[in-house]
Amino acid sequence: RKLKLDSSSGKSVVQLSLEQPVETAALWTLAGVGSVISNQWASSFSANNKVATRLFDSMNNKDLLLGAALTRATHPDDFESIEPPLPPVDKKAPIPPPLNSNQIPQA
Repeated sequence: RKLKLDSSSGKSVVQLSLEQPVETAALWTLAGVGSVISNQWASSFSANNKVATRLFDSMNNKDLLLGAALTRATHPDDFESIEPPLPPVDKKAPIPPPLNSNQIPQA
């Protein structure tokens, strides 16, 4: 049945290969992504939304690093700080200007 669904969906072989989680995570990391978070098993959209909201809230408001924020998001009752909070950020520090097109190295 899966083969019938895949062949009738009009997806190319490359598109179907991107549905494999390990291969997709490998491509993301080769593209420069520092962390990839993926479900370990099937989950509903609302459950994923709840975990993602808790994750980003912990990283933003509680200054937790990714591992501690993910632990807190998935196990809020069992959470014990396993990573120290980030040091305070100097919000008055100047932001460097964006690079001009002539400053970008050519490959």
